[in-house]
Amino acid sequence: AYEIPLRLVGSEMCIRDSFYTALNQTGVPTFDIRELIAQFQFFEPGLMKDGIFLAILFGFLAKLPAFPFHSWLPDAYSEAPTAGSILFILLKIGGYGLFRISLPMLPNTGSPQLMIMILGLLGSVSILYGALLALRQKDLKRMIAYSSLSHMGYVILGSAGLVTLSVSGAMFQQFSHGLIMSIMFMSAGAIQTLSLIHI
Repeated sequence: AYEIPLRLVGSEMCIRDSFYTALNQTGVPTFDIRELIAQFQFFEPGLMKDGIFLAILFGFLAKLPAFPFHSWLPDAYSEAPTAGSILFILLKIGGYGLFRISLPMLPNTGSPQLMIMILGLLGSVSILYGALLALRQKDLKRMIAYSSLSHMGYVILGSAGLVTLSVSGAMFQQFSHGLIMSIMFMSAGAIQTLSLIHI
């Protein structure tokens, strides 16, 4: 019962503390995201710069969700009522953070090729892992949750391409995923209500 809030608060703390560290590094007293991203390129290369980027990235990937930060997702979707499951689609705000904050910072990290490989690997594993676990589920909402994990893998993989076409495709996938998952949860709820059994 406590896993979901702890995971989400933990991801918030990663993001917040990374911004606080970046704020201390720049010496510019602002929380303007554009200014912090612009100042990020002037940080000294090294573990601090890569650590800030990875903490922000992992914070947003936990909200997206992506492998290996996904363990809260199936429990949340399967235990929540249908209306609550539909509202969980709003948690895809992690995708917005990925596009708006993480990707503009990526070229200025100490080792951008390594970061792109990490992002691509996490996306690929999310696709395969989510699809394989979705096939094994007996509970319909858990199946939808793992399918959602697989779909978010495509968003991550598209964003790792760092070209206009792949990032545009990832954004479109994010948008269509929100619509499709809402419809799938409404359908699952309707089937469950009409059949009077938990599926």
